[in-house]
Amino acid sequence: MAICFNVLLGAVLSPVLTTCGAQIVEEFNITFNQFALLSGWALLTSACSAWFAQASARIWGKRPTYIVASLLLFVTTIWNSRVTSYGSFVGARALEGIGNGPFESIVLSSVGDLYFVSEISLGPKPGSQSFEVHQRGKRIMFYNMMTLSTVSFSPIIGGYITEKHGWRTQFYIIAGFLFIGIIFLVLACPEHAYNQPLVFETDVVSGEVLIEHTDSSQDSPVGHNSTTEKPKSYVQELKPYSTNISGENMFILLTRPLLCMFYPAVIWAFFNGGFWSTWVGFQKDCKYKFGD
Repeated sequence: MAICFNVLLGAVLSPVLTTCGAQIVEEFNITFNQFALLSGWALLTSACSAWFAQASARIWGKRPTYIVASLLLFVTTIWNSRVTSYGSFVGARALEGIGNGPFESIVLSSVGDLYFVSEISLGPKPGSQSFEVHQRGKRIMFYNMMTLSTVSFSPIIGGYITEKHGWRTQFYIIAGFLFIGIIFLVLACPEHAYNQPLVFETDVVSGEVLIEHTDSSQDSPVGHNSTTEKPKSYVQELKPYSTNISGENMFILLTRPLLCMFYPAVIWAFFNGGFWSTWVGFQKDCKYKFGD
């Protein structure tokens, strides 16, 4: 819930300038092309930040990554609300994109850490404990629905706020909610990235393998419980960062997404999503430049 709340606020910040283009152009005496760069820089830095976040979350954990990103969003939102020059505005939007990147790249992996993808029985006997089928599906659906609907729906409310109270008020309101979101992350989002044995990675290992491993562990003299970590207390879970969780090299983690770009399905998704986002932005800019 804490992660979803901050994802929602990050999604609101992306189209926050959609309804106030004319006011900003007039106030800062800039062209519509310069106004479009305010969104362009945020998208560019968000993409770079998302690339780095997927690696840093594997090394230091997802909890510190989320907290730092949320703090950066909070600071830059206040900065956006107080800008007095175009250059300052560009800088605030660029740093805002850095804060938004982690909420666009590692949330789905958090779903993978917290939920299972298929039904797995922990024993061959009837009545053995089993996990729910496809726990991740509805969480991923909720994440996608929340981000996409927020991008489309928030300008409706933002337009009313801009007309009645000015475009800066949007950032004031979002900053207030971001402060609440930071508290949620600190108090209700423990570290959930674990370096567990490959046999428990349900994305790549079948349920039969897990059952076989469980049976062999129960038959051994020591048992599989001997390697079980002691549960942490609530206070221990509030630790802001962890040591190198995966033990992997940062350079290798950063190159993996680049190699994935050669996969046909990734190429298709890249162009499909990219053309859609570009078309939405193009329509917005044309509205301001040529009118309705």
